[in-house]
Amino acid sequence: MIQPEPKSEAVTEPVPRWKAAMARARKPVLVIAGVGTVLGGLASYLTVYRTVAGTVPSATATSPDPVTAADPISILVLPLANHTGDPAKAYMADGLTTAITGDLSRIQDAVIVPPVTAVALQDKKLTLSQLGTEARVRFVLQGGVGISGERLRVHAQLSDTRSGRQLWSQVFEAPLGDLFTLQDDMTVRIRTSIGPQMVLLAAREAKTREKKPQVADIILRLRALDLQQQSLPGLKQRVELAQQALAIDPDSLRARQILARSLSLLAANFAGELGLSPAGQRALVAQAAVEARRVLTSEPDNVQMLYVLAIEADDTAALKILARAVEIDPRSALTYQQLGMFHRNLGQNEQAREALMKSMQLPSYLPPAGVYQILSTVSRQEGRYDEAIDWAQKSVQANPDIALARATLALAYAMKGDERSARAVTAELYKRFPGFKGQRSVAPWPGREAAHREYVESRLKPAARLAGLRLEE
Repeated sequence: MIQPEPKSEAVTEPVPRWKAAMARARKPVLVIAGVGTVLGGLASYLTVYRTVAGTVPSATATSPDPVTAADPISILVLPLANHTGDPAKAYMADGLTTAITGDLSRIQDAVIVPPVTAVALQDKKLTLSQLGTEARVRFVLQGGVGISGERLRVHAQLSDTRSGRQLWSQVFEAPLGDLFTLQDDMTVRIRTSIGPQMVLLAAREAKTREKKPQVADIILRLRALDLQQQSLPGLKQRVELAQQALAIDPDSLRARQILARSLSLLAANFAGELGLSPAGQRALVAQAAVEARRVLTSEPDNVQMLYVLAIEADDTAALKILARAVEIDPRSALTYQQLGMFHRNLGQNEQAREALMKSMQLPSYLPPAGVYQILSTVSRQEGRYDEAIDWAQKSVQANPDIALARATLALAYAMKGDERSARAVTAELYKRFPGFKGQRSVAPWPGREAAHREYVESRLKPAARLAGLRLEE
């Protein structure tokens, strides 16, 4: 919960002018990274507005200061508290948190704090104005989830960090089997209370709703996992749950989308831990692409599925796919991060660095570990070993559950000639991930095959041997 405001503290909140920065961007780039990214929205809210319970007295239900067209809407949804009295039902609060965050992200030109970042901010126990400054947001939603008989009750309140005022406090209620109604009520209540000029993108309601209660419950469990950092156990659990949902309802687009994304993340970020050969990695990527294409048949502008197709494509084709993603959602840091990876694969370090730094300027708040990892490899290729070490250390700190980040750090130390530090990192790597193996072959840079071969044979492979890294057979 938000800490009480000190009476003497001034309320300030500099709204980020990221739209101006977007206009200056010249080139579109991620390693497939955060599962904290919400996988899709759930409904059209253009005409729906159902008030379930009354608002608080008008004395506390105030209007925010005017939101001008120059101000991007910025909202932080703090993780809802579990007030059910049953720890096993915590997934309901977590799932609703990420579902509401996902729905709000469909507001045109809105800046919505990702769920994983919201968890980190909540742990800091900041005051309202401190949250506004640190998270760079105008509005904060918080509350809790409880159960009364067969009905779910959510008490929520929306506050304005600029004025320090609570805009409204309201109870939303719905049957346990109709969580989407409750979700609709909350997101529309937020939309109508912040500014009438905001418009939510319409979604195909018939195609995005989960008609079967069992599937809806599984989707809620999957959304709850969005509050966790990316990890191998977490992705395996996502795959298992998505497959369970599809076994019940093969037409569930949300389950199929989550399955496609999770499979691609396993192939891109955890091939070493899974002991996948290059052929095995390609097979997993191909499986993810099959699922992604089925989703794109119904949702051709689904950017998340374009990311999956980009991983399957060769690097040049991937850049074209991601250019389409930029057209659909030019505000997505994830797209620029992904583009950075493919520019790096093509040996285009300048473009890679530009795209990755661009992604960190966009409102993603905590850049994923993959961004730091790619920046480390770019710096390493250019012989900037101290810089490469610094980026790799940031990658490990951002997500210690990704083995590739530690391997990247070990290589950076080894290329600098610091064998002791390199082997210490490698020892920790195999202690945590005993089955990890690095890739022996690396795709050459188009048009610069000789330079790439010289880099791999004279620097990369000797560094791997010096660090004690095991390579695939």
